[in-house]
Amino acid sequence: MNTIIYLRLEMRTFIIIVFLCFTATLSSQQKKFSKTQSLSIEAIDLTQGEDAILQVEQILNRAKQAKDLTTQGKCYDALAIIYEGIEEYELAIDRRQTALQFFQQANDAYQSELQIAKIGQLYLELKNWSKAASFFRICIERTGNASLDLICKEGLADAYAGQGKEEESLNYYDALDSSYQDQNSTLSNARINAKKAKVYASQNDQYQARENYRRAAEGYGAEPKETTDEDLKDLEEAKEVIIKQEPEAELDLRYENVERQMDIPAAKSNVLKENVEISKKLVEAGDMVEAESIIAKTKSEISSTTERLAAKDVYKVSSDINFKKGNYELALKDLEDYETLSRQSVEQKIKEQNRLINILKAQRRVDLNEKDLTISLNQAEYRVNQLQSKNWIIGLLSLLLLGALLAFYFIYKNIQAKRQANQLLLLKSLRAQMNPHFIFNVLNSVNSFIAKNDERAANKYLADFSKLMRKVLQDSQKDFITLEEEMDLMTIYLRLEHLRFEDKFDYTITVDDAVDIHNVSIPPMLIQPFVENAIWHGLRYKESKGNITLSVNTENGTTITISDNGIGRAKSKELKTKNQKSYTSTGMKNLEERLRLINTIYGKSYRIDINDLSADAEDVGTQVIITLTHD
Repeated sequence: MNTIIYLRLEMRTFIIIVFLCFTATLSSQQKKFSKTQSLSIEAIDLTQGEDAILQVEQILNRAKQAKDLTTQGKCYDALAIIYEGIEEYELAIDRRQTALQFFQQANDAYQSELQIAKIGQLYLELKNWSKAASFFRICIERTGNASLDLICKEGLADAYAGQGKEEESLNYYDALDSSYQDQNSTLSNARINAKKAKVYASQNDQYQARENYRRAAEGYGAEPKETTDEDLKDLEEAKEVIIKQEPEAELDLRYENVERQMDIPAAKSNVLKENVEISKKLVEAGDMVEAESIIAKTKSEISSTTERLAAKDVYKVSSDINFKKGNYELALKDLEDYETLSRQSVEQKIKEQNRLINILKAQRRVDLNEKDLTISLNQAEYRVNQLQSKNWIIGLLSLLLLGALLAFYFIYKNIQAKRQANQLLLLKSLRAQMNPHFIFNVLNSVNSFIAKNDERAANKYLADFSKLMRKVLQDSQKDFITLEEEMDLMTIYLRLEHLRFEDKFDYTITVDDAVDIHNVSIPPMLIQPFVENAIWHGLRYKESKGNITLSVNTENGTTITISDNGIGRAKSKELKTKNQKSYTSTGMKNLEERLRLINTIYGKSYRIDINDLSADAEDVGTQVIITLTHD
């Protein structure tokens, strides 16, 4: 067996060496490739999500082989842009920090400073004002680019405003206002005035707040076609802060806002929302005629491109007005339109959630492939160095015996390292798996809620599901997590399953006070398959309502017990179809293999015992005991 392994390793060594010798003669072509791939990064449509990630992955892998630092940096910059598009800002920060490292190694000062500025912007999105300020200060100190300097100063002013340092932020905003006036940058001046309006409103300086808000609105009105949704965001935030400080002026401000934004193409959604709020206020004031006139005009302007979330509120207000006027048929028709738009809105959220899941899955594949490629390249370099060493040893006949001993030693170490690497890769592959039918069950649950017009339950379910998926994806990158993190994940998972099968089971989670869950380590997703089996194969077929108990205590180490009073393993096996039996055996086999690898690689002695809970009862139940050794 060892001889076969040795021959396989030597054959792989020969192939890798031939490949490297061939590519060494094509250095000029590699340089040409580097330029071509650098240009092709900009040609990728980064809004395409999963497809864009796969294209970036291909370029990234080839850039690694060519050791093209600049292209690798641009690839990670592109991945960060994709994450920013789905508002996964923490993951985007991680990619930008990697891009920053590659640009620094490539001595690309401008790109390095640009990444620092963008990381600061991401921390602003996360409202981590102190970290954002830190990155912007670094950017200001290092950059010699005038445009980037203005961007970083504006970011620092935003961070100061978030921290409540109004005077510092206003000093920067005033300086930026002057700089943009010198450049005749109308939209930039409008943006700065909107931000100043927010700061003055928070200081309760109503005059300055209104004055800067007016300048901002006029600035955007002067460049209607160039004004974007992002530009109007600060203006809308400033308006709401002013209204909060001056509630008596709300109607006037909203009327003015509608008038100023009527001719701005990007403001259609804002105008619609403003008309809804104006109509609500008029209804409260008893002015039904004016409210009905505004809402009718707003309804006539709704088209297929109108945002569903905004449009549904129009029909809700219209329904309320018609109901109060006694027009019940019209009120019912508006309510039906409202429910239709609400359902479409939820369906859109589901599509966005699925897109997010696909993007995150694609990114995981990129990470795994990158690790595999890095291992292969490192092994190839190691083989080349080993061959050179052997050639020198062969040339020195006087050291033939010592050379033979050294060669044997390195071959032995290589076999051990390869075996260890294979075990680690297999463990990571097993750890990365998550039961796929759980995702489909969750989406079926959401569809069920939508069918019942239970928008609130669907939104809550999606929020918990998103939180669970984020935890699973984050934990999948780790070999071990704390027991506290694993129990948090199980709490969310049980809450989701209980919401779906509320009439089938209740659950209890208990942790012994003697267990230090902050310092006990556990492989991620070790408990979930057993809890899932208890629900789907033990309690789902139980005629009466069942119960699951998940408890943690200290008996011969740390012990995790999953108990259910379901129909038991034998009866469950009788009820399963042929496909279900095949699926379960594969899942449990993977779990057993994963546990064996953990014990082998990390020197653990984890044990899992599965027993019937009560052999005499009609529903015998099942008890799973997971015993962990202390670190």
